[in-house]
Amino acid sequence: MARALGTFHAVSCRDWVSMERDGEDYYAINQLPTEGPEPQFEVQFADSIWMLARQEDLTEQPALRLLSDRRDKLSR
Repeated sequence: MARALGTFHAVSCRDWVSMERDGEDYYAINQLPTEGPEPQFEVQFADSIWMLARQEDLTEQPALRLLSDRRDKLSR
Protein backbone atom coordinates (compact mmCIF):
# COMPACT_ATOMS: atom_id res chain seq x y z
CA MET A 1 0.00 0.00 0.00
CA ALA A 2 1.28 3.47 -0.89
CA ARG A 3 2.11 5.88 1.90
CA ALA A 4 0.30 9.23 2.00
CA LEU A 5 2.51 12.31 1.73
CA GLY A 6 0.01 14.75 3.20
CA THR A 7 -3.58 15.95 3.24
CA PHE A 8 -5.44 18.31 0.91
CA HIS A 9 -7.61 21.05 2.44
CA ALA A 10 -9.86 23.27 0.31
CA VAL A 11 -8.56 26.64 1.50
CA SER A 12 -7.71 28.69 -1.58
CA CYS A 13 -10.27 27.11 -3.89
CA ARG A 14 -13.82 26.53 -2.70
CA ASP A 15 -15.39 24.92 -5.78
CA TRP A 16 -17.39 21.70 -5.58
CA VAL A 17 -14.53 19.40 -6.61
CA SER A 18 -12.16 20.92 -4.06
CA MET A 19 -14.77 20.71 -1.32
CA GLU A 20 -15.36 17.03 -2.15
CA ARG A 21 -11.61 16.36 -1.85
CA ASP A 22 -11.22 18.37 1.37
CA GLY A 23 -9.52 16.20 4.00
CA GLU A 24 -8.30 13.53 1.55
CA ASP A 25 -4.70 12.38 1.59
CA TYR A 26 -2.51 12.79 -1.47
CA TYR A 27 0.09 10.22 -2.55
CA ALA A 28 2.15 12.06 -5.17
CA ILE A 29 3.01 15.71 -5.72
CA ASN A 30 4.67 17.73 -8.48
CA GLN A 31 5.55 21.41 -8.31
CA LEU A 32 4.54 23.20 -11.50
CA PRO A 33 6.51 25.97 -13.19
CA THR A 34 4.76 29.29 -12.55
CA GLU A 35 5.40 32.89 -13.52
CA GLY A 36 3.91 34.31 -10.34
CA PRO A 37 5.37 34.42 -6.84
CA GLU A 38 3.08 31.69 -5.51
CA PRO A 39 4.05 28.06 -6.23
CA GLN A 40 1.42 25.73 -7.65
CA PHE A 41 1.31 21.97 -7.36
CA GLU A 42 -0.51 19.00 -8.76
CA VAL A 43 -1.36 16.26 -6.29
CA GLN A 44 -2.54 12.72 -6.86
CA PHE A 45 -5.18 11.11 -4.66
CA ALA A 46 -5.74 7.44 -3.83
CA ASP A 47 -8.09 7.01 -6.81
CA SER A 48 -5.26 8.15 -9.17
CA ILE A 49 -6.94 11.49 -9.96
CA TRP A 50 -4.64 14.52 -10.18
CA MET A 51 -5.73 17.98 -9.07
CA LEU A 52 -4.15 21.45 -8.97
CA ALA A 53 -3.47 22.92 -5.54
CA ARG A 54 -1.72 25.83 -3.89
CA GLN A 55 0.71 25.46 -1.03
CA GLU A 56 -1.88 26.74 1.46
CA ASP A 57 -4.14 23.79 0.51
CA LEU A 58 -1.56 21.16 1.45
CA THR A 59 -0.31 19.81 4.73
CA GLU A 60 2.86 17.75 4.82
CA GLN A 61 1.47 15.15 7.21
CA PRO A 62 -1.37 12.81 6.27
CA ALA A 63 -4.48 12.96 8.41
CA LEU A 64 -4.89 10.29 11.05
CA ARG A 65 -8.31 8.67 10.80
CA LEU A 66 -10.05 5.37 11.22
CA LEU A 67 -9.97 2.95 8.28
CA SER A 68 -13.75 3.15 8.15
CA ASP A 69 -13.67 6.89 7.39
CA ARG A 70 -15.55 7.63 4.13
CA ARG A 71 -12.61 9.74 2.88
CA ASP A 72 -10.23 6.76 3.02
CA LYS A 73 -10.59 5.42 -0.52
CA LEU A 74 -7.89 2.76 -0.01
CA SER A 75 -9.92 0.93 2.62
CA ARG A 76 -12.79 0.27 0.19
